Amino acid sequence: MAEEDTLTETFDLLKKVRKRVSDLHRSLIQKYGLSLSQYCILKQLWDVDEKAFKDLAECCHISRSTATGVVDTLEEKALVSRKTNPEDRRSIFVKLTDKGKSIRQVTPSQDAIVPKHKMQGEEIRTLNNLLAKLFKSLESV
Repeated sequence: MAEEDTLTETFDLLKKVRKRVSDLHRSLIQKYGLSLSQYCILKQLWDVDEKAFKDLAECCHISRSTATGVVDTLEEKALVSRKTNPEDRRSIFVKLTDKGKSIRQVTPSQDAIVPKHKMQGEEIRTLNNLLAKLFKSLESV
């Protein structure tokens, strides 16, 4: 098989994996009334309690305008609140509410997507290293 064909096959597999992971993740969290973007925002905040709005959008790989809608919805659900950065009024922080903190206990972790017996730690590390190498090579294009 030619190198170009192999690379095309790799990209096709990556698309399939991304879609399957998104579908599995969506099915796990939809019963909690959350979208993937909402879950991503909450997941970012569970580790730090509050984060700059622009950083949340960047970490979740969504535009700031999309993040605005996502945070609006989370705010309506009383899971997060917004607060102005006291050092820069143009900057907004998003903060977890008590309800937002408590939802962590009932939502599934990322580990629920791929059962431990399907991929071992070393395989996952190798895959991560190869994907990071691929991503880095694409950054320079």
